[in-house]
Amino acid sequence: MALRGAGRIVRGTLAVVGGLTLGAGVLSYAAVQSQPSFRGFGGGPSKLPKEFLLELDFEDLDLVEKSSPLNAVNQALGRSRGQVEVRQVVNALQGGADDQRVKGVLALIGGTQQFTGLAQVQEIRKAMQEFRSKSSAPTIAYSDAFGEGGLNDTVSYYMASSFHKIYMMPSGLLSTTGLSTSSFFLRHLLDRFHVEPLFYARGKYKNVVNTFTESGFTPEHREATEGILKGFTTQMIQDIANDRGLSPKQVRAAIDASPLKCPEAVDRGLIDRGLYRDQVINSLARQDPPPKDPAPNAAGIGPPKQETDKLEHLPRVGVKRYIMHQDRQKAKVAKKAGAGPQVAVIMACGGIVKGKGTIGGFNDPQEVASVPMCKVLGDARNNDNVKAVVLRIDSPGGSAVASDAICREVKRLRESGKPVIVSMGNIAASGGYYIAAPATKILAEPGTITGSIGVVFGKLNVGGLLRDYGIQPEVIAEGQNANSVSPFSSFSKEQVRHLDGIVDWVYDGFLDIVSTHRKLPREEVLKVAQGRIWTGADALGKGLVDQLGGLDEAIHLAKAEAGFSAEELDRVRVVDYPRPQSLARTLMDNWKTMQATSGSVPGSALMLVAAALGMQSSGSSGADMVLQAVKGSPGSDQLLEGLQQVASTSASPQMRTDFSLRGR
Repeated sequence: MALRGAGRIVRGTLAVVGGLTLGAGVLSYAAVQSQPSFRGFGGGPSKLPKEFLLELDFEDLDLVEKSSPLNAVNQALGRSRGQVEVRQVVNALQGGADDQRVKGVLALIGGTQQFTGLAQVQEIRKAMQEFRSKSSAPTIAYSDAFGEGGLNDTVSYYMASSFHKIYMMPSGLLSTTGLSTSSFFLRHLLDRFHVEPLFYARGKYKNVVNTFTESGFTPEHREATEGILKGFTTQMIQDIANDRGLSPKQVRAAIDASPLKCPEAVDRGLIDRGLYRDQVINSLARQDPPPKDPAPNAAGIGPPKQETDKLEHLPRVGVKRYIMHQDRQKAKVAKKAGAGPQVAVIMACGGIVKGKGTIGGFNDPQEVASVPMCKVLGDARNNDNVKAVVLRIDSPGGSAVASDAICREVKRLRESGKPVIVSMGNIAASGGYYIAAPATKILAEPGTITGSIGVVFGKLNVGGLLRDYGIQPEVIAEGQNANSVSPFSSFSKEQVRHLDGIVDWVYDGFLDIVSTHRKLPREEVLKVAQGRIWTGADALGKGLVDQLGGLDEAIHLAKAEAGFSAEELDRVRVVDYPRPQSLARTLMDNWKTMQATSGSVPGSALMLVAAALGMQSSGSSGADMVLQAVKGSPGSDQLLEGLQQVASTSASPQMRTDFSLRGR
């Protein structure tokens, strides 16, 4: 559906909601119309220009591992920025390298965006280097400033260094000051307020609860943290030196001298020119060289070129629009080829929790819920079309029980004869590593954080704090250990002994999983376990991963492990598994859950109407689903009346008929 149609629907939506409050924001016609492509409700133009610049606008897009189906709605409401997945950027650059229409790549870096991890940046850097090796089109990274007001923007510059040229404003600073981390230790504060931290860990490097139990870095905590920072810094220095034609010593000296003024950064070879945004965009769009005449008192700065001729500017195509175009083309090819062998890509992103998870279920990018994840893995095992699986993990761990359930399904999948290749993102540690261990092969980027093979259990006892303020907590329990996890009391000696045994048991199980599936002697596992985190590069040398690489390399390896014939390789499809849930379905699920738990109508009304809009754009009225969810709920009469108003403005005759007749 075109955006013009979306505007008509949204105007109707405002009439539907009437006097109801729409939460923190109001959905306006302008908010939706301003989006170049409103994924889920409809896209931008289906055709791309004959020649264009591919734009990676990281100032306006959050780089994520797995996007939320609700992001389009939140973006329209002004509650969040747009999202683009790492693999989408990689696919866009790979496709652009062979696309003769792509005459250049422009990346806008900086602003409020912060890249969340080194591994993601390394995947995109590799894709950019592949683009440069295949295409003669220029690639330019621009930032107003790499850090301002004390902001450390080393990782953003690391991303930019993979491009042909790097420009920033003449008045900008290059704050590549290196990497650092801060930890807060609350032990003295907790002691002062009589809060007792009661935690039991296995692995001397397992420091996740040190915030509560310690007053500063322990030697092991410091050793592990310094090891990660030094490893990351070494990787970045070497890569930047290679890309910029500098020595590692020169790059290190520049880091230690940062922040650098633009002229200083130019002199050190880290920035190519000091240029303003419009100069960079215009010169690239016109395929002209950048201005040559330097401005007074500013090294490498040129004045804007006078645009007196009639040369056409190359249009810019945003990466999300280009991705949508790629997806449409792939869908056409797949439809023409028909059913064929598949490599399934399953995303496991976020903390690991047991059960069905929260509202988002499998589609929630913030958690890995054991029940839906096990179902997805089981479905892939039983699907004859799926010949191999790539499990992408970006998780710091979580529930031991949930991790074990998922680990078992990964093992069963592998034992079924289907290769399982794990691709690690920014982090795959603790439970995140546990679920990876049974895989056929494990891949990590050099900048992945992995390992943390250890266990921790415990609680905070706030009983003393409450009593200090005249609050007397009392617990009545039937059973000697019924109140063992109560936050108002300590553990008894017998409970401590019992819990110690449980923690040992869980830790031993973790060690056994790693030893068995990684084919490492237990004593070797003990050396690399102890709760310590490792970089992906270090983990390779320790036997915890099989090779370095990202999702793309994992997919190629999955195809190789599956043993496809030459004929089959031409028909192999790489598919998201399961098929991504539609925005309309996600909105409806969220609406029903919120209505059931809180009876909330205002926000639900907005979601319901947006769902109707999304279903219309996909060519289906969806009236049955909407009406089934609405009937009998608080405010149903008002919502049905409003939906009929929406339907009356719809461009879809079927939708008008469905809601006008069935809504009665």
